[in-house]
Amino acid sequence: MKGLIKRISKFMFKIIIADIILAGLAFVISYFSDMKISDIMVYAGIICILIGGLSLLGSGNNSADVTYIISKSAGNNSMNENTEENYKNRNNSMRFLIFMSCVGGFLLAIVALIDYIF
Repeated sequence: MKGLIKRISKFMFKIIIADIILAGLAFVISYFSDMKISDIMVYAGIICILIGGLSLLGSGNNSADVTYIISKSAGNNSMNENTEENYKNRNNSMRFLIFMSCVGGFLLAIVALIDYIF
């Protein structure tokens, strides 16, 4: 149970750090342009979610492409190793999708909270 809490807190810490960096970047952009900081944070949140989704789509296309499978089978690795590598790539893309969706969702939640309060 302690390991799970430690992993979740580590994951949340990474999300908060990424959101602080993106919020700081949004503040700098809004300072030098005519846009409101909340608009820039909405765009940043949507872009984060899209980047995660595109990463998942890209990894799925590689493992289903016939030329990719043929080129991987011509290598030194066995088909089991190639399949295992494909699953690892897919799982890493799903983890990245979850991370980026959490970062983007947290930014959108901050914007909704800011707009509700002010």
